[in-house]
Amino acid sequence: MTHDSGTSLAQPFGPDFQADPYAVFAQLREKGSAHRIALPNGSPVWLITQADSSR
Repeated sequence: MTHDSGTSLAQPFGPDFQADPYAVFAQLREKGSAHRIALPNGSPVWLITQADSSR
C-alpha cells in the first residue's frame, strides 16, 4: 500500500492487495476503522474496514 503524507491518498489496491488482500485489510484495521483512499481510477472514497461492535 502506498501513501504519501502530502495531498495524495493511500492506494491499497496495488500488487500487495492482489497477492493477499486479507493482509492489506488487516494492516488497515490496525491503523483505524476508516481510511480516505483513492480507487484505481483515482476517485477519492472512504474505505471502512471495521464496524463499531459495541452497539
